[in-house]
Amino acid sequence: MTLRKEQYEALRDWFDGYVESFRGIPALGPWVELKECHTRRVTGIIVRIGSSLGLPEEDLFLARTIALLHDVGRFRQIQRYGTFNDRRSENHALSGVAVLRQAGALDGLAAGEAGLVLRAVERHNLRELPPDPDPRFSLFARLVQDADKLDILDMFTRYYGGEDAGLGGVLDVHLPDTPGMSAALVEDVLQGKLGNYSDLTSSHG
Repeated sequence: MTLRKEQYEALRDWFDGYVESFRGIPALGPWVELKECHTRRVTGIIVRIGSSLGLPEEDLFLARTIALLHDVGRFRQIQRYGTFNDRRSENHALSGVAVLRQAGALDGLAAGEAGLVLRAVERHNLRELPPDPDPRFSLFARLVQDADKLDILDMFTRYYGGEDAGLGGVLDVHLPDTPGMSAALVEDVLQGKLGNYSDLTSSHG
């Protein structure tokens, strides 16, 4: 199961056109820009990680495809609900799968490739990936999760470090800006565990 350069480029053209359809809505401008730029960075990050693992070129194109499409549901989400908060709207990963299916965006891929991409998009926002009998799928699912979270961490670090104050309205977590840290999250970090958004009690948490 491989993915060729021309297949990736066709999907990139589709993605560009899809994003462009939201750009004409002035109120969505900052949010569309944020997610488009995030997607470009995640695509670059996943290639760097995959290259460091020695993945062949065809697998790197498959990884890039998953990264390119992982947040495609975000654009419909912000248009419909005015937020990127899944708990206040809908699961953007499942929405992304619906968008891809409805548009027939993956029709040019072999069934196995299309299925892997859809499953990776569907699961990329899970707190923990469930065990999967397919080691190949598990590899790509972990790749997109890691690339996604690395860029999200960088975005929030720049914002809270005062380097990108313009992201304030877009990265709003709807929590008070108070001193201190969320104790449960600190404890999870100290124990090497995954944190939980439900334990976040402050925008400085």
